[in-house]
Amino acid sequence: MIDRRPLSRPLTRTSRKIRHEVKLALTSKSVLFSRRQPQIRNKSVFVFRILFSARKNTNSIINGLMDKLVVVFLSTLLCYIFLLNVYVYAETDPGSPAQSGADVFESPLIDRIIPSKHDDLFVVLKNGLTVLIRESHGSKVVSSRVLVKTGSIYEGQRMGGGLSHYLEHVVSGGTTSKIAEAQIKERLQAIGGASNAYTGYEHTGYSINTTREHHKEALSLLLAYVTDCQFNETEYQREKGVILQEFQMGENNPSRRLWYLFMKTAYRQHPVRYPVIGEKGIFLKMDKEDLVAHYRRWYMPENMVVSVAGDVDKEEVLKTVLELAGDMKSVANPLYVLPAEPPQLSPRRVEKSLPMARIARAQLGFRTVALSDPDLYPLDVLAVIMGDGRTSRLYQTVRDKKGLVLSISAGSWTPAFVKGQFLISMDLAYDNLSKAIDAVWEELSDVQKNPVSEEAMERARNKVVANHIFDQESVQSRASQVTLDWVGTGDPYFSENYVSKIREVTSEDVTRAAKKYFQRDRMTLAVIKPHGVALKTRELPSPPSISQEEVHKIKLPNQMTLLLKRNTAAPIVALRFMVKGGLRFEPVEKVGLSHFMASLLTKGTKNRAKIEIAKAIEDVGGSIQSSSGKNVVSVSVSVLKEHLDIALDLLSDVVLHPTFPESEIEKQRRETLMAIQRLDEYWTSEIGRLFKRHYYQKHPYRNDVIGSAKAVESFSGKDMRDFYESIMMPNNAVLAIFGDIDPETVRSRVENTFEDFQPGILEQPIIEMETQNIVQDETFEIFNEKTSAAILIGYNGLTLADHDRPVVDVLDAIVSGIQYPSGWLHDALRGGEKNLVYVVHAYPAFGIDGGYFGIMAQTTLDNYEEVLKIILDKMALIQNTEVDPTTLERAKNMCITTHEIGLERIASQASSAAVNEILRLGHDYDGKYPGLIQRVSAGDVLRVAKKLLSHHLIVATKPKGR
Repeated sequence: MIDRRPLSRPLTRTSRKIRHEVKLALTSKSVLFSRRQPQIRNKSVFVFRILFSARKNTNSIINGLMDKLVVVFLSTLLCYIFLLNVYVYAETDPGSPAQSGADVFESPLIDRIIPSKHDDLFVVLKNGLTVLIRESHGSKVVSSRVLVKTGSIYEGQRMGGGLSHYLEHVVSGGTTSKIAEAQIKERLQAIGGASNAYTGYEHTGYSINTTREHHKEALSLLLAYVTDCQFNETEYQREKGVILQEFQMGENNPSRRLWYLFMKTAYRQHPVRYPVIGEKGIFLKMDKEDLVAHYRRWYMPENMVVSVAGDVDKEEVLKTVLELAGDMKSVANPLYVLPAEPPQLSPRRVEKSLPMARIARAQLGFRTVALSDPDLYPLDVLAVIMGDGRTSRLYQTVRDKKGLVLSISAGSWTPAFVKGQFLISMDLAYDNLSKAIDAVWEELSDVQKNPVSEEAMERARNKVVANHIFDQESVQSRASQVTLDWVGTGDPYFSENYVSKIREVTSEDVTRAAKKYFQRDRMTLAVIKPHGVALKTRELPSPPSISQEEVHKIKLPNQMTLLLKRNTAAPIVALRFMVKGGLRFEPVEKVGLSHFMASLLTKGTKNRAKIEIAKAIEDVGGSIQSSSGKNVVSVSVSVLKEHLDIALDLLSDVVLHPTFPESEIEKQRRETLMAIQRLDEYWTSEIGRLFKRHYYQKHPYRNDVIGSAKAVESFSGKDMRDFYESIMMPNNAVLAIFGDIDPETVRSRVENTFEDFQPGILEQPIIEMETQNIVQDETFEIFNEKTSAAILIGYNGLTLADHDRPVVDVLDAIVSGIQYPSGWLHDALRGGEKNLVYVVHAYPAFGIDGGYFGIMAQTTLDNYEEVLKIILDKMALIQNTEVDPTTLERAKNMCITTHEIGLERIASQASSAAVNEILRLGHDYDGKYPGLIQRVSAGDVLRVAKKLLSHHLIVATKPKGR
């Protein structure tokens, strides 16, 4: 099951609603802050006990003896007692094992004693297992639990699949090497044990609650199935079905869906963005091998904490744990490093309609701090003041006074593993959303400007203390709290110290925290709304001080899509205008027409001659160019920000008013014909053209972008104008303007500038899909004047929209290293002592309805056969071998790094967003790409390799006469 307990510390009753919706425990990877304590031997303990008894009776002895010598002796002895007592206390604290004298503390299985209070015993064993025992004799209940420090954020290459949660289902009460699941169930029933298990973001917990008489049996069962899971096939398959049912429950729970939506939006890199249960598509790929691997990686003693609280003798419990788990073997595992979450620099908003939703649910969040930050305390007090109960400010104002919401609450979520969120949750009518957000912001702004009254401060502090007391009422809570405190902070008494820190929070602290973290331009808003409710068009306002925002997508009245992104990192602006065009949209008999037409867009307009266009842009140090490829026609302009008006004027002029002068047509014809003649000068161009001719049967992608000589010679001015009018329309256009801009101002200017740009009817060509054209191995060769041989080994491919695209990118990185020389092929052909090639390069060619995967290499004729064999062998290997985790992770990092490097420039960001939008991948595809890559598994790579690489098409060029 997923953790449905409160978020963290016994802070307050703050936002019980938020806690219920989040359903996740606040824990962390264990960090041991206490230094290793020296072993205390029984002899020392014996002396200490004698002296301690003497100290307690000293006054009566002195009263009965008047001899000064005796007084001096006893005074000296008392000083010695005091000093020794201080030393022992400093090392062990009262009530520590040093005072018990029990033989258990002589065990060689114990590594160190953690300082503790009288009723507590905290021990770390030599194998790394931590044992936390707390005596509490108020009732006969005993709560035993094992916490494993792994959860959904530690799932590595299976991230997003809910592997930890799946494993919890299989482990909990499951068959061991000594006892079957049915027997465990019978024994639990026999002792009246209430067993449970849950999974959180960063730990998994198992517990059995029973009575004193049965606590040893409970602990024995608990440790057995947690440490000795046998992954029974029936149990493993059954639990998969159970979890699928749990998925269905979650899909019909608007509150849970809201939390998932919020986390996915608020976090872009950190794995906390994935639901603990995982995503169904990834979960379905999980198998037994995944579970076993995760179990062996994380279910090790050094990664576990055993805690027992209740009516027990702590030394006896320790003996039991030593007997059951003291000889578990420690396993050294590599350090797991979580990816850093980049700062949020702009507002984020997401909305989703659900058929089952009857009212809207909204969650606002502000990025704050992790558990170890001192601002934790004023933020928690602020959460009480703003949204805990009917006396809170948000409840009083937004609900009672203005009647904008059905309910509203606030809470501060501060996990140990990532910066958390200050959360505000609302249930309301969707039509009131904008007004409610404004009302919330008014209250947040007020607390930033005006000090909170001492009355409100005291009320908040008292709630924290009261909540702590209530939360510690049961032994289950006490066992849980000490465990979470230890794992989250390295301090088993963190919650108690937390209360004292809360008492120290002042009104000034609260005001400072509000100013620091309540920034509307960095707010995240997630909304679940009833089905059929239209999207709110109002955007969250953003002040001009931010350096970079998210992309704002706007559909203009003329149906043109406008993408705006403010980025003040440099005082420049990039404009990218794109329409669907290129090879795919050309008339069959007019190959190269799109490229020809696009080249003429900047060669003269109704308002400017070619030279005037060039002068206007060069006078301000900018650039302008037009081009055409396989799928789009584009016009690009880049200028300094102060020249944005000039850039927009030039862009609109060449897009809306080209004249295609006859003199320029003839010049372009000559240049194009010369370029066609040079196509085969470069081996990469020659071998690529040869392959496409043999791979594609009818698809336009088989043609050269610049066309054929025969077609180019026939182009006329009418051809230019006809093709221009067939594609140049706002409903077929995307304009991206990125850089140091004010979005609202630019939007207004663009609307005015393109006011006369009217929609038309875009004729979509009917083209058959060509991605699986290779059905048997074939080879084609030609001979040329070059002295080297060139090879292109091609395989079937994918379209741009195929969900396996990221898998092919990872596959490319594995075999070829993306854009950098590395990977299997490079290592085999140029690595070590090999020097068979100068260059080898694999690449995926993705198209709208065509695609392939190719590998190019240039070599000598003498090495040709060996090079060819090595490439084919490596491509056979990836079809039959699942890559190891290190190779997979390296390939993923390479994909992401290369992708990010390619987007470093503002112009690149604008181009990529525009082309992704026009090709229906979405302008935000670049932001999703790292996550898509991270979700690729070794199994995915193997599956796609088998799907695409089973047959090959080889084309080669060789020197004549040899």
